[in-house]
Amino acid sequence: MTFRNLHYFPRFSFVFFRASLLLSLVFCSMACGPAKYVLDIEMRKPSLSGIDLVGKNVSVVFVEAGDSLSDGFNSNMAKGFASSLESSYGWNEGSVGIYSVSGGKDSNYACRDSLLNLVVDTDADLVFLFDTLQVTGQQFGDTHFSMKLHCYDGMNPADKVQTFSGSSSGVLGDERYGIKAGEQVSLPFRNQWKVEQFSFLYFESAKWYDALAYVERFSWKDAMDIWMELLSSSDSYKRSCAEYNIATACFITGDYSLAKEWLDRSDQENKLPVSDTLHKRLSAIRK
Repeated sequence: MTFRNLHYFPRFSFVFFRASLLLSLVFCSMACGPAKYVLDIEMRKPSLSGIDLVGKNVSVVFVEAGDSLSDGFNSNMAKGFASSLESSYGWNEGSVGIYSVSGGKDSNYACRDSLLNLVVDTDADLVFLFDTLQVTGQQFGDTHFSMKLHCYDGMNPADKVQTFSGSSSGVLGDERYGIKAGEQVSLPFRNQWKVEQFSFLYFESAKWYDALAYVERFSWKDAMDIWMELLSSSDSYKRSCAEYNIATACFITGDYSLAKEWLDRSDQENKLPVSDTLHKRLSAIRK
C-alpha cells in the first residue's frame, strides 16, 4: 500500500545519534598543524513523512463504522502499524496504545478539534487515526478499498492535522493481510538513520589524545571538559581547534544553538577549513 502526504514533506533534520563502531583515522601532513580524526556516526533523522516521533507518547486510533469486515481490517491494520513503530523506535511492546472510536455519517475525525480530543483522551502527545475504510469494488475475491490516515501532533507548534491517503486490494477478513497492510502504512513514519562523518582536530600531546579517547567512547561531556581546559592555551590556533571540536560535539548531541556559538567563536580565532562543513549542517537544521 502506498501512501502520499497531502500536505508537505519538511526537509530532514538530524536529531540525536547512536553509536557506531565505524571509526577511521586520517592524518594531515601539515607541519606544526593539527591532525584530523574522522569518526563515522549514525545520525537519527525524522521519518520520510517529516513527522518526528522521538520522545513522544504515541497512540493509534481506528474508526469502527459498524461493518464487521471493514472494522476488523481497520483493527488489524492499527495493530500492525503500532507494532512496526515500536520495533523501529525501540519502544516496549504495547507502548503504543491502540484505541477505537465509533464512526457515523456526521463523524469528522479529520478536523483538529476531534484529534486534539483524542490526544487528551488517550493521554498521548501524538495520535494517528485510521479513518473509515471506503470499499470501492470487488474482483476475484479481493476487496478494493481506499482509506485515509490522519495525524495530529499536540507538541508541534504548527497545530494542524496532516492527512495521508492510499488504496489497495486484498482479503479484508485475513488477519495477516490486515497486519501486513498496517506495517506497510507505517514505513513513511519509521525511524531513519544515516551515517555521517565528523572531523575532530588534535595535536600531539597527552590532553588532546585523552579527549580523542573519550570521543571514541562517545563520552562527549568528558571530551568537552578537556577541550575547555585547552582554551587556556596562548596559541590562538589551538584554541580555535578546541572550540571547533566543542561545536562539533554540541551538534552531535543535538544542541544546535550552542554548536553555532562555539563555531562562530572558533571562526573569530581562526577560520579552519573543516568549519565550512559544520556550518552547512547547521544551516540545513535551521531550514
